Amino acid sequence: MEKLKETVYLARIGLIEKDELENSTIEALQTLDKLEKEKKKAKDILDCIKKQNELVENNKIYQKTISDEYGTEYEVSLNYDNLVSICEEYSESIEILQQSLINYKNFNKNRCFENIRFLLKEKSDVKIGQIEKEAGVSPGYMSRLEKASNTSEPSVEFLVTAAKMLGVSLDVLLLTDMVEMNPTEKYLANLIQKLNQDTIDDKLEWNRESDDSLNRLETDINGFVNHPLFEMETFYEQGETEYPNLVERIVFKSHSFDCHTCINDDCFNLSMKNNSTLYLMNVSKGVYHIDDLDAFAKEIWIFTPGMTPQYLTSNRDISRLAELVEILFDTVKRASQHPKIKKNIKNVLDAFINFDDLGEDDDDDMPF
Repeated sequence: MEKLKETVYLARIGLIEKDELENSTIEALQTLDKLEKEKKKAKDILDCIKKQNELVENNKIYQKTISDEYGTEYEVSLNYDNLVSICEEYSESIEILQQSLINYKNFNKNRCFENIRFLLKEKSDVKIGQIEKEAGVSPGYMSRLEKASNTSEPSVEFLVTAAKMLGVSLDVLLLTDMVEMNPTEKYLANLIQKLNQDTIDDKLEWNRESDDSLNRLETDINGFVNHPLFEMETFYEQGETEYPNLVERIVFKSHSFDCHTCINDDCFNLSMKNNSTLYLMNVSKGVYHIDDLDAFAKEIWIFTPGMTPQYLTSNRDISRLAELVEILFDTVKRASQHPKIKKNIKNVLDAFINFDDLGEDDDDDMPF
């Protein structure tokens, strides 16, 4: 599974050969097929055990015979749940690999090297020779690869070392055009890079907002919408007839589609300093044709009390940060599927783990 995760990551940032991508996809499909068969077998055994246990509820000897052959009901159930989880992970990974095959494009070596040259100018204490030495390649490695006649691609070790020594993520180094970025775009690239890495390191407490709940927001008794990015709007919207209809409803006025916006999938928010909140909004056009590839967008917003919500960037083609936004959304969504423990709860659990503190004497300090 770890190898598959690594392949998915490399595919997502475009650092993988097409042949390797195809082989990995085929291998993953074959593995999933085997897992699905194991899952079905485990389910059949579990159903059989449950049925037999009901028929011979008081027959301990027969129950032991079943247990010796298949395991206990608990063990089989645990194995089945584990197989379900693994199959889901494989299915998600295969979906990403297949999409990467559809959208496959060669690694942009020149853009990457331009980024490295640009960062070397900004970070004068790092030299290309140091990067090459640390990566275990010979002097002049990058210069040789930069020649038009050289079709070889840089090694993963070289790229990872360059990103680390130049103080950027591999995503930023490979997926952005830092030479063309203005100061604000560079600032946002650093922000997205930190958000992504801190999410991976489980340092951030993202809150999920389902598309269903956001698409069904209602006003309170005073007519206010209890969400800083949403408001009641009156506008014309294309309907089933030839002429647009005048509608009034609560909407999120996205940067991409203005009032004509619908929440497409789960969104996420993160509490920040000064009671500000960062929002990751997954949206679509309110009305669109099924083959409209421009009907979807992922946007990043921030809201500070007393101020108008501020749009930051999106994954739309016009943004130089588009691919970084895609990766951040994917990272946050995957992280939301894993168990989370809030900091105040973790402090309570840490007290027990580290000091056997169950708080039994807490009332002794109370003056009443």
